[in-house]
Amino acid sequence: SGNYYDYLAFYIDGVEQSKWAGEIGWSSSSFNVNAGEHTFTWLYNKDQGVVAGDDAVWIDNIVFPPCTSPTDGVAGDLNYDDSINVLDVIILVNMILGTSAPDYAVGDMNLDGQLNVLDVVIIVSQILE
Repeated sequence: SGNYYDYLAFYIDGVEQSKWAGEIGWSSSSFNVNAGEHTFTWLYNKDQGVVAGDDAVWIDNIVFPPCTSPTDGVAGDLNYDDSINVLDVIILVNMILGTSAPDYAVGDMNLDGQLNVLDVVIIVSQILE
């Protein structure tokens, strides 16, 4: 239907990308985003006309695009202790294996948008210098 009473809307930089209404099961959505800084907004709009069901929205498993340059610390210092050492290598290996959340801002040493063995080699080279 074209009517949206209670709904969730998603915006990128203030422009509505999609909206969802009604009682629906889990679903997945993705949106293309150009490089650069952006503002992502989820807005739940609840009218007072009808109160039924959960009248709520659950959002999870949000995956943002990788950073393209270090912004939150020194490249290679994955535990933010102001020292690049073997502990950072271990953290990076865990990120690559998927046992830790990826931190592209300081772990993507060659700025290719991926965490992989090439980044490990660069960090080890920095440690050995």
